[in-house]
Amino acid sequence: VSESISHPGEEFVYCLEGEIDYTVGDRTFRLEQGDSLLFDATQQHSYHNRLDQPAVLLMIFQSSQDRHQVQRLHLD
Repeated sequence: VSESISHPGEEFVYCLEGEIDYTVGDRTFRLEQGDSLLFDATQQHSYHNRLDQPAVLLMIFQSSQDRHQVQRLHLD
């Protein structure tokens, strides 16, 4: 995702493979295999794959909005 997004609820991210820079608000977290992040998703957030190889993330969204809408924000 190149643009920052926000949405109601919370978000949990777990890095299964690769390396991701995940920006939440004004902080950037480097996630490597086995690292996780839990945050208030009303904060602006985005992520960037640091490597030339695919990264695999487990992302769990808890939101009062339609879950398909939240998924589209992240994957479109």
